[in-house]
Amino acid sequence: MIDQKKMKINTISYINLNMSKQLYTNNYRNMAIRACDVEEFANKYPENHVLLTIQKKKIAETKTGTDAKKSVAGQCTFYNTIYDMEPFGGKKNISEWFVIKNVPLKAISEPNPETKEWKRLQLVTTYSKCPTLGKFMDIMDKQWKTAVDVAISDKTIVLSKTGAGNQVLDLVQRNRANDDDEEGEPILLESPIVRFKICFDNYKSNHPLAHLRGKPKTIFKDSKKVQMDKGTGRVTYGLATVMDDNGNETAVTADNIHKLITRGCVAKKIRVHFESANKSKSGIALTRYASEVVVDTSACGDTNVGFTDEYSDIEEDGGDGPQN
Repeated sequence: MIDQKKMKINTISYINLNMSKQLYTNNYRNMAIRACDVEEFANKYPENHVLLTIQKKKIAETKTGTDAKKSVAGQCTFYNTIYDMEPFGGKKNISEWFVIKNVPLKAISEPNPETKEWKRLQLVTTYSKCPTLGKFMDIMDKQWKTAVDVAISDKTIVLSKTGAGNQVLDLVQRNRANDDDEEGEPILLESPIVRFKICFDNYKSNHPLAHLRGKPKTIFKDSKKVQMDKGTGRVTYGLATVMDDNGNETAVTADNIHKLITRGCVAKKIRVHFESANKSKSGIALTRYASEVVVDTSACGDTNVGFTDEYSDIEEDGGDGPQN
């Protein structure tokens, strides 16, 4: 015998739940994005605030082929990451943007002359070069690991029975392999290393934020190309360019990024996109892109400025898994 009253209550609850989800999605799609300054974030972060929650996507998502080239099985499961930014004047967002200012960067080396590839396209810096970023990343790393623990306990993330892909990948590299003793304990770095992905691929055409659809995930701008927005009166910057082998000015791409991010390079501003969590055979990772990079090239190429040998013996970390 069907309990009509109970069925009616359950139906109303289901409808209300789905209306809430739709309302949340619409608000997120149409709202203006406020990127949070990392210094403000680090200084105002409330004790015991739960910043990050991991949720299953409404429709399960996997990647194959080139989009999942770092996944051994060629597949990767993605999860929504909900950021509670209310203490910082924001809202609860499916992904989050943060702004970091005045970041000295490690030079990007030229591609392998034979394969024309790098191990990984990324912006790299250290805590010692940017202490404010270090304080911010300590908070994010702790919140990330706590969120993963909760997601595992409530079965949002299902661990592999074989143990493959169950490793939680750090947001910061704090140690390196012991070259003198392969079986010995890793060596703790004096200054932890921070990496942000560079991705010249475009956002999907159905991305929740309309103004990002079809746009590159990473763009580079030149701090010398100052522009004034007549409508808002705000200062913005023109796109960065580099010189090709024939001396012609050309757009920044994966093939020539090493000509822009050189020794002594400083990012006047980096807008970082903490996009989504994913699980592959590489591990459980949080994808984070350098979304917009305003480059101050005035000191680039100066051998008296920038990094010395602090990266020369640093092993690559586990990475961030496939990109969403």
